[in-house]
Amino acid sequence: MPVTVQTKTAEPKAKPIAPAPKSNPNPELTIVKSSEKYSPEQRLEQLMTKAQSSFDKGYVTEAVEKLNKVLSISDGHVEARNLLAVAWYGRGELQQAVSILNDGLSKYPNVELWRMTAAKIYFKENNIKGAFSYLDIELSNATLEFYSMKASIARKLERYESAESAYLMLTRLQPELGNWWLGHAISLDSQGKFDAAILSYQTAAAKGGMLRSTMDFVENRIQELKQ
Repeated sequence: MPVTVQTKTAEPKAKPIAPAPKSNPNPELTIVKSSEKYSPEQRLEQLMTKAQSSFDKGYVTEAVEKLNKVLSISDGHVEARNLLAVAWYGRGELQQAVSILNDGLSKYPNVELWRMTAAKIYFKENNIKGAFSYLDIELSNATLEFYSMKASIARKLERYESAESAYLMLTRLQPELGNWWLGHAISLDSQGKFDAAILSYQTAAAKGGMLRSTMDFVENRIQELKQ
């Protein structure tokens, strides 16, 4: 009788179960810095602040680079163009400084600060005609400094009509100051406007605040013009 041999089929081995990943009890925090959003105006002013800081520390080359960048973004930036001109003049580059101011004034002719800076540069260079060329303009709401410098230089150049208008503005800004009325009177007197000059001389005398010798001149001139 044949013997039947039964064979066992080998059971497949179970694959080892991979251990679950261990949780990190102290996971590292990844901080993503979101870039702060600034307006174009704010970014421009930040750049200007850095330029001013560099200039104040004596890093003129660095300041010039930053100021040129400001102007490349906004060529009408008053403080940047003014400081750039001052920086170049400080380096002894007169023409470069004036060119920067002239470039701005060709597009924005009523910027008082640029005109004053150019006038001061020329005045320092003993070129009063050059200085006056930047002041010989009627600006609305100009400062006391502008009118004062314009009046003084106009008198030196015997440009009495311009001096008259400048002194008139000064009398409006500081009506209690006798010296402004005196300057106005002399400007009128020099043009032969004697009746108007008498009134301004009288006002100057009434306001006072002048040297005794100046007061004597005023009183004598009033008497002479009345004859």
